[in-house]
Amino acid sequence: MLFLSGITYLFAQSLYEQNNLVLEPDKQKYTLADSPIVKNSVCVWADTLLLKEEIDYRVNHQKAELILLYTPEVPVLKVEY
Repeated sequence: MLFLSGITYLFAQSLYEQNNLVLEPDKQKYTLADSPIVKNSVCVWADTLLLKEEIDYRVNHQKAELILLYTPEVPVLKVEY
């Protein structure tokens, strides 16, 4: 049983992504991955502030795109999905 839980952990860990997204001036759309991402799985952090989907950003899950509705005043966003 311990062996199976280790495999489950490794499999789940491979599905989790965390990226630091360097913001570019006048750019609102960023590609997160090469394949679709799971709906409602995205968390976006501007420094220590958790941004809210549909207020601060939108996600196109099929294209794995993050669309910022405004540009936060930080140079880098942390994106988890």
